[in-house]
Amino acid sequence: IGWFGNRLVVMQRAGFGAQYYLSEILLQSGGFTRVTDAVPVANPNAGAINYQPFAIDHNRLFVQGGDDFALDFAELAIVTRNTGSVSLQAIASAVLAAAGYAPDESELSALADVYITGYSLQPPLTGRSAIEPLRQFALFDLIESGDRLKAVLRHAAPDCALPDSELRAARDAQKMPPALQLDRAPELELPYSLTVDYLDPVQEFAVGSQQASRMVTTTRTRAKLNLPLACSADQARQLAQTQLYAAWTERVRASFSLSRRYLALEPGDVVRVAGQTLRLTQMQQAGGLLQCTAVANYVPPAAVTALTDAPVPPVAPALIMPPSQLLLADLPPLSIEGDTPGLYTAVTAADGWRGASLWRAADGVAYRRAAQYSQRATAGIAVTVLPNGSPDYPDNDGTVEIQLLQGELASCAALELLNGANAALLGDEIIQFLVVTLLGRGYYRLGNLLRGRLGTETACAAHALGERFLLLEPDKLQFIPLTLSDRGRAYDYKAVTVGQNLADAAPRHCTATLRSLQPWAPAQLQGVRAAGLGSDLSLSWLRRARLNNGWLDNIDVPLDESTELYDLEIRDSANNLKRTVSGLTQPNYLYTAAQQSADFGVIPASYTVRVYQIGTRYGRGAPAVAVI
Repeated sequence: IGWFGNRLVVMQRAGFGAQYYLSEILLQSGGFTRVTDAVPVANPNAGAINYQPFAIDHNRLFVQGGDDFALDFAELAIVTRNTGSVSLQAIASAVLAAAGYAPDESELSALADVYITGYSLQPPLTGRSAIEPLRQFALFDLIESGDRLKAVLRHAAPDCALPDSELRAARDAQKMPPALQLDRAPELELPYSLTVDYLDPVQEFAVGSQQASRMVTTTRTRAKLNLPLACSADQARQLAQTQLYAAWTERVRASFSLSRRYLALEPGDVVRVAGQTLRLTQMQQAGGLLQCTAVANYVPPAAVTALTDAPVPPVAPALIMPPSQLLLADLPPLSIEGDTPGLYTAVTAADGWRGASLWRAADGVAYRRAAQYSQRATAGIAVTVLPNGSPDYPDNDGTVEIQLLQGELASCAALELLNGANAALLGDEIIQFLVVTLLGRGYYRLGNLLRGRLGTETACAAHALGERFLLLEPDKLQFIPLTLSDRGRAYDYKAVTVGQNLADAAPRHCTATLRSLQPWAPAQLQGVRAAGLGSDLSLSWLRRARLNNGWLDNIDVPLDESTELYDLEIRDSANNLKRTVSGLTQPNYLYTAAQQSADFGVIPASYTVRVYQIGTRYGRGAPAVAVI
């Protein structure tokens, strides 16, 4: 007996023949339906007299067979459910044929090795509308090449390297165009999450959803693809990741001119030009020149592993449900929706977990439900100590080893890292990791790090053995709203697994500091004296933002608070407070020689300066500290 999705599968062997048979029973509320009855298994080997099937997943059974009382294995086999599949080449060919194209008017061989379970074509549709979902699934371009339509898959290797001299092609030698014009779409126009709706063959072709998200961004835009395709949950999740990262990569657009020497180039070709790898999207002839538009080329790295959110197939009830491990994270806002008092939470557990609920009590007695979890977070502990590192540049030397309780980790491309991929909470520091090395089952080494992300630079030197690790995946985190009066207030939390009694769950004690509202420490605090030691000291710093903090050329980050205010402290070498300046409205302050003499008597060679940004709802934020 095994499970295929929500169907109970019974394997039998007929007494009069050497053949296995499968029957599928659809379990329903209050009853069942026999969907298939004694369907023969296509297997060239004879069925063993004694056998035992084991469920691998919702599509496969592992069969162990033996003859009589022999101890050797007469048969080891994997039985795969035949859900059927069809190549995109076959589907696209049928669509073009219905649109009036002859077989020799298209070249679709690039799609021959891309398979899906099926395509629900709902007429009336134009040929372009019917092809578009296939293009979104496989990331290919359908271009006019000669007298045929040609499918070109996205690829990494450049088809042509363009010399810089070609970029100066112009009709008028007196009006030379820019060599390469680059444009970058604003971050707020890009999605931070993308959902793919698809037809799930495991769930009787009901509509399933898979989502991919970016954590380190302030945009609140969501995107959704509704695809009339039947595919696996793995394929749909990989597609969501691919489409999301393609949108962020292809935000860089380029335009340039070429001479007619490059007439052989076509849209979809990848070119290397002026240090950029670009994919051509459009080419037009104008005045003897080729006017080209292109985008930054994106190809999903082969190492990326998509972690699916597929509905968990029914499993036999366990006598003991694995307990839920609760993770409470008092973090800066991970998106613009986090600009309210609150606490991030997640739950992880071992296999067999079927869900959990979160309960909260101020007095440890009167618990109230606060959240519900249907997905396990990718979480574990650090088994080595991450050394101190700078948040100002990539940490290519520091590594940390992680043992996961649940989930998987995978490397990402450098551009994906800069676009927010692989963000995780380690201790109290948010890091990002580029390289993942698998050392054992659930055991990974993380390297090529970005440190102190989202204002957590003060935790870079505070790591310890056994500290928490939590991959920051938006769809697996729950933001629990709090009030301003909850700052410093203690609550007890319990994660109660489905089937578990509230009283049996262990409480977790947490006092929130409301870091979602705390202003970040100002940056680049420095001082310049007017005329050497003993003269006026001009102090300056740069404001930082918790929200909308993308790096835009020539534009300061927006102000998070209703007013811009700072507090400044001057302290001596023993950390004794000498002067406090409150209510500064500009990111600078002149510390005069007279003030220095009044504070210290003899003006010292150096002293400590602290600057705090003031939050309207929080008060003093994290301090910037410098010895000047």
